[in-house]
Amino acid sequence: MDQVMPANVNGNSSTPLPKPIADHPTWVGIAVGVQNYSCSAEGIWTTLGAGAVTEIFDTSCVPLSAQGAYATYIYKVWTSASPDMSASELVSVSGMLNLPGALGQHYFAKNPTNASDPALYAVWDFRGGRLKNDPNVANAWGMGLRVGQVPSPDDPVLDSTWLALTPFLVDGKPVGQIADQVFRVNTNGGNPPASCKPGSPMLNVRSVNTFWFYGGAWKDTIG
Repeated sequence: MDQVMPANVNGNSSTPLPKPIADHPTWVGIAVGVQNYSCSAEGIWTTLGAGAVTEIFDTSCVPLSAQGAYATYIYKVWTSASPDMSASELVSVSGMLNLPGALGQHYFAKNPTNASDPALYAVWDFRGGRLKNDPNVANAWGMGLRVGQVPSPDDPVLDSTWLALTPFLVDGKPVGQIADQVFRVNTNGGNPPASCKPGSPMLNVRSVNTFWFYGGAWKDTIG
């Protein structure tokens, strides 16, 4: 991963991205979708409901060194598409991805053990995608805790931050087994404008990024 990350990726953050726990990711996917925001009484866009809602498609056939350029290309196509077109429709009608298929979905959810926790936590769910017929399908998902966060080295104003996440634990055990470490990188779009007028309608910001999943229950089964 060091060979495909910008050399200064951790230069402007007090929470740098850690090194991967393995030489190669178990899963590599491109996430195409939207990030949802509502306008607060203070005139600031805040994350709404499920936060991001994206479809994750398998990009294991694309070299890691080319994933950044590939995500940027898909982002340009996505932001040029009709406003009422979904990510899945974009892929199915264009045939541009020519990929093995859908891995699953990415969204955000509340703390499963503490209803008063206001935070939203990243979820990756492959139970209805690539692993829907796997014997271990019940564990084909995961919830993540941020352990690293850096500004996008390309455009920190427009693009979401790059992240490193580890599993959310309940009673000392991870929620799901999809990965032991996840990186969100090559972000394109996703950030809202700096301010808003209170009472403005919900804002949907289209975004594309890549996820690299390391470890997990399938680490020895994916070729």
